[in-house]
Amino acid sequence: MSFMNSIKCNNCGLTNFPDVFDCRRCGESLFSTHQVKKRAKTQRWFSVWSLLMIAIVVGIVYYFYNGVQTSMQQLEVEEQQRLASQSKAQPAGLSRSQAEQQRTGTYGNLVSNSQSLKDHQKHIDDTEKLMNQGSNSNR
Repeated sequence: MSFMNSIKCNNCGLTNFPDVFDCRRCGESLFSTHQVKKRAKTQRWFSVWSLLMIAIVVGIVYYFYNGVQTSMQQLEVEEQQRLASQSKAQPAGLSRSQAEQQRTGTYGNLVSNSQSLKDHQKHIDDTEKLMNQGSNSNR
């Protein structure tokens, strides 16, 4: 039994429990009216603030838990989409190097068939031709 918070009666000297307001031996009040009000107010203040702090902590934990859960669900969906796109990109029965060669050939065909790239290359060729004519005439 701990007597750290116990209260000694000023009238008879009995050591009483801290939650008792009157002495168990003589019945004398252990606190003045001011001390009783202060003690009751302190207990009430502690319980309100402790409940508020617990509610805040629970709210923060709930917020983070839902955020992590939502993030994990988004990652799963993105990973499934990535895997689905990869499975379409590599035809069945081909090795990795064969699939890469096929993909490179496809991109090469797209680049060679692009009209804007053809126009750009023509512009570069015309510019080089004009520069060569200019440098030949300056000699």
